[in-house]
Amino acid sequence: MIDEIDRKIIEILGQNALLSSKTIAKMINTSPATVRRRMTRLINDNIIRIVAMVYPEKAGFPVTIGMGMQIDSENLEAAGTKLAQHPNVNSVAYTSGINNMSALTTFPSMTEFSEFMQTYVSQIKGLKVVETNIFIKTWKGPYVHSG
Repeated sequence: MIDEIDRKIIEILGQNALLSSKTIAKMINTSPATVRRRMTRLINDNIIRIVAMVYPEKAGFPVTIGMGMQIDSENLEAAGTKLAQHPNVNSVAYTSGINNMSALTTFPSMTEFSEFMQTYVSQIKGLKVVETNIFIKTWKGPYVHSG
């Protein structure tokens, strides 16, 4: 369970994970030892993970595409696992609504996305429908790129 101090630490780290525990402590009016102890607990309990955030366009991945898929229920687990293994898939989730699976992807070009669709997505067992949404402009990001 997290409390208000944990929430403040998480919010600050979300803006700048390079800040020292001393700086964070000053910002939330607590001691650096408290910040270090709480950060260690948050990390060890898998509540947070400190990672590099990538701006896809600046890293050579200007094409961001959201995918909504309808997959037979008996194939959901295998489909999610397969998609999660692809380096251009940043997130994949079992969802409610018309589509029962969603994925967020980034690619260097539409040509590479097209190849992904033709050679990878088309091979997903139980795939009935896939809808794609090309991100034209992003107001909030960035995304972690796993590839």
